[in-house]
Amino acid sequence: MSEIEKALKDGIETEDIHIDNSEREMLIDILGCVAAVLKEGKLHFNGKGKHNEGYANFCLNIARKFSNMKVHQEN
Repeated sequence: MSEIEKALKDGIETEDIHIDNSEREMLIDILGCVAAVLKEGKLHFNGKGKHNEGYANFCLNIARKFSNMKVHQEN
């Protein structure tokens, strides 16, 4: 189980969740895919409609934040 999954499942309230670089890259890919299928109309949140473009843009914005995130090496 990843650190993110543990934190979300357990409801841990913390400012920092530590993930490794491969998890960060996986999140970027997932968010990009979700945004793409939302924009294509193949995925819907709360039914079909223009509001799904807002969700797609949200996913893209978060993916960009992960893409630009400073990566720290831990020993």
